[in-house]
Amino acid sequence: MSSTVFSASNRKAEILSAKVLGLTLANPVIVASGAFSDSLQQIRRAFDAGAGAVVTKTIYSGQKDKTVERVKKTPLGAFNSTTYSRVAFDRWIAIITGMAEKQRPVIASIFAQTPELLQELARRVVGAGSPALELGLSCPNDPTQQGADARFISQYTAAVRKVVNVPFSVKLSAVGDVVNNVQAALNEGADAISLSDALPSILVDVEHRSLAFGGPVAYSGTAIKPIVLHSIYEIRQAGIKVPIMGIGGVSSVTDVLEYLQLGADVVQVYTVLMTRGVEFIKELVDDLYCWCDKREVSIGNLIGIAARK
Repeated sequence: MSSTVFSASNRKAEILSAKVLGLTLANPVIVASGAFSDSLQQIRRAFDAGAGAVVTKTIYSGQKDKTVERVKKTPLGAFNSTTYSRVAFDRWIAIITGMAEKQRPVIASIFAQTPELLQELARRVVGAGSPALELGLSCPNDPTQQGADARFISQYTAAVRKVVNVPFSVKLSAVGDVVNNVQAALNEGADAISLSDALPSILVDVEHRSLAFGGPVAYSGTAIKPIVLHSIYEIRQAGIKVPIMGIGGVSSVTDVLEYLQLGADVVQVYTVLMTRGVEFIKELVDDLYCWCDKREVSIGNLIGIAARK
């Protein structure tokens, strides 16, 4: 493994610096789209805890589902029926503008009921100052996205590429025809891939002899990590060199290192924050720095090294 020598003054910055979507981040640990990024207060807390970047909860254009959102934690993750942010759009515009003025790397997650609505949403969010976008195209709790295929992904990706000039990532599922879905996004101008959204699942309430959430829901956390890692491996084995934001089951420095060494450029963290709190990010970043510092390697030295071997 190659090593890099750093001066004491900039050692941490150079060791942990990461790049994705045209952004240079202080470290590769990003807060994923969800409840921990659904307000200005939560976004500030994430940055205060040391997050390299924050992805907003998905800003949505279209008719919103009024059902109650629920979460059930398990030892290896969490089931949830959550969908999109219910924060008013004008409020999101103000948050994005404020964060851009402070040069905070906030990535706006967006989706809409139709490609045309998504075009307008993307245009307005970028106009407010968002430096990068994430298109959420694989939410298992949205009936319009269930079973999203290459054609669906192509339509939405192409619509956004026509109206914005900032980099954007497409968030996909680690199940299904992953390689073809990734290629569909890239063919229409995506700059990166976020993998994976929560996976489709189901939970049975044995005491009441019924489905716990009334039907299929999303599942995230530790248990999905090997599935996501396998999909990243497939993408790299197919020769696709797109930047990847690895998502799923990151709860320790080992998890971060697995994603990076397999070929992810950065990681997104979410489910572990339900039990450890946003402050856990500092511990994760510190552990990552200590691991790299001890071995005199930078993040850039690690990306994809295990897959290449």
